Amino acid sequence: VLCCAPAGYGKTTLLADFARSTSMACCWYFLDQADTDPVVFLQTLLASLRCVFPSFGQHLDPLFRTLFSKQRPSTSEACLAALDALCAALATEIAEQFALFFCNYEEINESESLTELVNALLRQLPPQATLVIESREMPDLALAPLLMRDEMGGLDRTALRFSAQDIAELVKLHGLTRLSNEEAEQLAISFDGWITGILLGTHLGDMRFLLPEKLAAGAERPFLPRGESSALPTHKNLVTYLVREVFGRDPAIYTFLQAASILQEMEPGICNTLLERMDAAERLAHLEQRGLFITSHQGASHVVYTCHPIIRDLLSEQLHQSE
Repeated sequence: VLCCAPAGYGKTTLLADFARSTSMACCWYFLDQADTDPVVFLQTLLASLRCVFPSFGQHLDPLFRTLFSKQRPSTSEACLAALDALCAALATEIAEQFALFFCNYEEINESESLTELVNALLRQLPPQATLVIESREMPDLALAPLLMRDEMGGLDRTALRFSAQDIAELVKLHGLTRLSNEEAEQLAISFDGWITGILLGTHLGDMRFLLPEKLAAGAERPFLPRGESSALPTHKNLVTYLVREVFGRDPAIYTFLQAASILQEMEPGICNTLLERMDAAERLAHLEQRGLFITSHQGASHVVYTCHPIIRDLLSEQLHQSE
């Protein structure tokens, strides 16, 4: 199962909610840059499985110690051999249905050695195992065989977008009653159903500070300040989220997108001229690939990119303040 959408569309929240509500055993692996080391990946994968199945793969310990000893450098063949042994143990030692979650897969997507290992894992997983990959970008994996055998499904941001009805129900669930159908529709359109943007860019996010007893007592909390539009009543939290959580590891790409945000349609040649650079096409393609609020379409003679309208407004405002 592939759950692929930009940051803030509720991917991890959805999977965590599934794990809490299902009777199926769920093993979690939150990936980061350290996991591009195949040895770290395999050892952490084994540890993740043992969090749910404590006695799993006891016979693997001597093999892992031998293959990954400090005296002998680990090779691709050694890592694949360790993975083969782990998958064989999965097939024989765990009879029940279980799910294995790889979260933040974009952190390892550019590692060729990890791609080789995960492809091997996909080929060898036993029928009782379901691998769920959560990623901000499309994984560079051999997915065609799975699709041909009808062994794969997926969710993208279209499926994860909050509709006007979803937003209205969320507001009602938290006792916030001052949201009209028109306001809900405006939010859904303005934010393109991006739930984190809605929570951080409006006062709906204030619901986390409400005390349950006050809600039960019928205390009314206005959804929006009087006279303010529901599109962007507050910017600070949303900007902080973008800078720290979304673009924190790549400030240069944030600076590029901020400068290009003055264009409603970003055509690489115009961006290069405007910003006095030569790599706009590569940077725009990188932003789209990483699911960073950029989409492309074919123009009259060139590929043209557009930015999520709320993100564009925020970036343009930041640029106006700094320039």
